[in-house]
Amino acid sequence: MATSAEAVQAKLYQEREWIERVQRGDADAFRHLYEQYARFVYRYTLLRIHNAQDAEDITADTFVRAWRSIHKFEWREIPFGAWLLRIAQNLIIDKTRKPFQVLSWLAAERGKEENEFSRIEDRDEILGLFSKLSNEQQVILYLHFFEGYDLNQVAEFLGKSSNAVTVAQFRALQRLRGVLKDVEYDAAK
Repeated sequence: MATSAEAVQAKLYQEREWIERVQRGDADAFRHLYEQYARFVYRYTLLRIHNAQDAEDITADTFVRAWRSIHKFEWREIPFGAWLLRIAQNLIIDKTRKPFQVLSWLAAERGKEENEFSRIEDRDEILGLFSKLSNEQQVILYLHFFEGYDLNQVAEFLGKSSNAVTVAQFRALQRLRGVLKDVEYDAAK
């Protein structure tokens, strides 16, 4: 029975083979990568921009750009999805400069009428703070809390150490907690 690390290495090896086939012009291999990552890129994009049509467009554009620049892709022992998320992020930035509205998406997506953030009258501070998190911190929070990856998987995905991801998540959550305390204190006045 293969260990978790061996399974991850085997998956990366297979993915590398698919990418090499794509780099040689194999459209079927690219279709395989598309099927593997399209939903993942779409969900990340939808979370960031809150418009299904725009998310579909950006997801499609992400794969078009990936196809056009696959010859530039250099294998670095991290999943192909990390490269796709960077492309999607750049397209999102091009599309809109609006802050990341994670809190409103969370309530709608989870179907909760009432959540801890709905008690806060002024959420602008929270949304403003979240948008000031680094892209890496936003990706870490997204992968961990919305996609359900554990921190070791997030670290493997980003090509970082587990400790670095844990520290980045801790700092991001610490900043979010700090603003929550300030907003709750102000709301109680």
